[in-house]
Amino acid sequence: MSRPLSARAVRRTLSALAVVAVGLTGVGTVPAAAADPANPRAVGDTVIAFVEVEDGVISGGPALNSGDHGNFSGTGSYTFRETGMTSTMTVTAPEAGTYPVYIRYAAGLLGADENVTRSMGLTTNGSRQIVSYPMTGDWETWRVAQAQVNLNAGSNTLAINCNRGTDFCRLNFDAVQVGGTSFDTCAPTPVNPGWTRLFDGTFASFDVWRKAGGPGVFGRQADCTLRSFRGTATMWTTTTQTGPHTVEADWKRSSAGESATLHLASAGRDTAASIAVPLGTGNAVGRPVGEWNTTRVEVTASAVRIYLNGALIETRAAPSTLNGAIGITNAASTEGMRFRDVQVLDDYELGPIAGPVTRARLADDTVSLGGESRLANLVAEAQRATSTSNGANGAAQISFVHPDAVKADLAGPTVATYKQAAAVQPSTADMRNFKLTGAQVKSLLEQQWSPSQPFVRLGTSAGFRYTYDPTRPQDSRVTDVRLNGVPVAAGTSYSVTTSGALRSDARFPAFSGRTLDRAANKTERAALVEHLGTAPTVDDTQHSVGVSTPNGTTVVAGEVLAVDLTSLAFPGAASATDSSLSVTLDGQPLGGPVPVDRTSGQAPTDEYGTAAVRALVPATTPAGPATLVVSGATTGSVTVPITVTAPAVVTVDSTTTVSVAAGSLPVRQGTSSVSISVARPGGTPTGQVELWVGGAKVSTVALVAGRASAKVGPFPTVGNRTVQARYLGDAATNPSSSAVATVAVVKAAPSLAVAVQPGKVVAGRTRAKVVVAVRAAGFTPTGKVTVKIGAKTYAGTLKAGKVTITLPKFRKAGTVRAAVTYAGDALTVSRQTTKKIVVRKAPRR
Repeated sequence: MSRPLSARAVRRTLSALAVVAVGLTGVGTVPAAAADPANPRAVGDTVIAFVEVEDGVISGGPALNSGDHGNFSGTGSYTFRETGMTSTMTVTAPEAGTYPVYIRYAAGLLGADENVTRSMGLTTNGSRQIVSYPMTGDWETWRVAQAQVNLNAGSNTLAINCNRGTDFCRLNFDAVQVGGTSFDTCAPTPVNPGWTRLFDGTFASFDVWRKAGGPGVFGRQADCTLRSFRGTATMWTTTTQTGPHTVEADWKRSSAGESATLHLASAGRDTAASIAVPLGTGNAVGRPVGEWNTTRVEVTASAVRIYLNGALIETRAAPSTLNGAIGITNAASTEGMRFRDVQVLDDYELGPIAGPVTRARLADDTVSLGGESRLANLVAEAQRATSTSNGANGAAQISFVHPDAVKADLAGPTVATYKQAAAVQPSTADMRNFKLTGAQVKSLLEQQWSPSQPFVRLGTSAGFRYTYDPTRPQDSRVTDVRLNGVPVAAGTSYSVTTSGALRSDARFPAFSGRTLDRAANKTERAALVEHLGTAPTVDDTQHSVGVSTPNGTTVVAGEVLAVDLTSLAFPGAASATDSSLSVTLDGQPLGGPVPVDRTSGQAPTDEYGTAAVRALVPATTPAGPATLVVSGATTGSVTVPITVTAPAVVTVDSTTTVSVAAGSLPVRQGTSSVSISVARPGGTPTGQVELWVGGAKVSTVALVAGRASAKVGPFPTVGNRTVQARYLGDAATNPSSSAVATVAVVKAAPSLAVAVQPGKVVAGRTRAKVVVAVRAAGFTPTGKVTVKIGAKTYAGTLKAGKVTITLPKFRKAGTVRAAVTYAGDALTVSRQTTKKIVVRKAPRR
């Protein structure tokens, strides 16, 4: 919704400044911009008044425009033709100075000798000047003339008036603004990205509409809305739409009886020949009276869809035409129907998309036909998901797309539109559905590499993945093909959908072996449009990954397996790619994350996004077939079948040593560092070491370069603890245990805090209390506390680490020394301190 620039209600402002006869002189102003020392503001840069001409004091008989002309401001306009016709208003200026005056007027066609620049007087505080008004072309085209006036601080009188002795007159006047750097107190409402504003609250946007038919008219109001007046009225945009488009308009009713109609695709601005969408009636009643509603209409080649406040309320059949003007009709006899924020999209939205979704690109940003792209895969999935086989083929399982058929990126970023889809897939050719065996599918993939033509990488549908070895010779590169995680069987037939052009491409002779070739009942463009309408999730996984094994796929248990991966990143895509991969062998983690090099370049074969897996196969791995899986959160998983063989067993003895620092710890406090070293002749042991404390295993740590470290403690009780390291061995090293080290756990040293209450102790009157708090890190001390004064001892027992001991009254004044002793407990040592107690004389009565 447009917002007036004044902080106060504009209507209140206009009434305040307009009519001298009413005696209102207070004028609201548009807040001035913040001071800019480099560009000082003039006195008149702030709007101090915006008044409708009809609200001034009218005299001399100017004619009120009763609705034969539209596009006015407020409730109408006045025609000034003869001497004496005047509209007078009072304006309050915050300070004296020169102010601009903006006058909205129309100067339409009259007789041939009258179609000239016209003039009329503007009188300010008795001083008259003549203002020129160039022709506007017709009486519904409004322009703004500008003059400068000198105003006094406080009340001023302005009048527009006709004197045929000096003025031409013959003008329609609409509204007057005093002050401001430009005309119009309404700021334009924001426009949706990609949309065009038809009405945004400003006069400039109102000027692109024209009244046509009906006795009523529309006026721009002080709250920056459009309002209908004087019965049925229709206004039309002066430009027409061509092709699919979407219109969105905000509207509200002032009473339950009001209604309106939104018209689309009217070639002759004829309500009867338009797509008529009711507002405020039937299933489009909308929200309660006084609340804004939003109606959205999508005009497409296949249907007209009508939304009210975000909900689809009606779908109509394909329209007879997509072209024409947009109009609004006030169908009620009342005058309260309001409109705001009318926008048009020269397109229509299909659904949300996590864009942009792009084609593959080389490092210099040129499109690469050899690179895998999320977009080609998305187009392939659209073909698979929307096609039907028209026979016994069943639902399509796989789809292939030639990357050259994808002609543009899908920009998004959050909503896909029809025009975007048409740019991506401009072809309206029919798709074909047929059967291919798994062996034919593998042959098709091999044919992406050609000895005589550049490499191309086909886009593939969701769930279809394959690996290849780029180091192998022609026709033997594809190593593994899977559909939804299941290997594609050579003898099994699969339902496949492609474009007719790809099916007939001589580069891919594997298609010549197809069977049950049938129409897929969908064009390529229609498939993508339909699929994007389902709000699909864009597949970020790599459908095609290079996998090579430099040392073969057989590995000895206890040795390193080498696997090189390529093509792990969509080249040039803005989507996220994995920075590292995880590796498992038969479901068990194998080593740490493997980094991915995402550097791109100019090679069209798209082997960018590389990772080198060098993983130690545990010596305990059973001999036989095993499955290596390399996975990325974005990339997806790559499966590599391997064979594990048993190692030749040759082991040597090891020596394990352990040291502990510190060797003594307070009970329940602190830790000791344990350093472990494992050595053997002729090499460095690997594997793991168990740490045993007090005869129980507490942790297992991995050796790094024959060393490991750990922490022990804190310990719950006092006494010595034994610490031993037990090395578990590796494929070449026998296990061994260290000698036992000792950690002495001793009693903790507590803190002792003593306070005397009250602060003033009076001889013979006060029984002082000694408050003792005993604290230790990690636990709360218990036990006895004594207070000895002279030969007498007073005792108490800690509760929650605290005790209060009440002393007898002191007989005489002086300083008493109290020896406070905490006896300790099973976890803490004893502590002693002295506290001075000052005993004061009792005051005389």
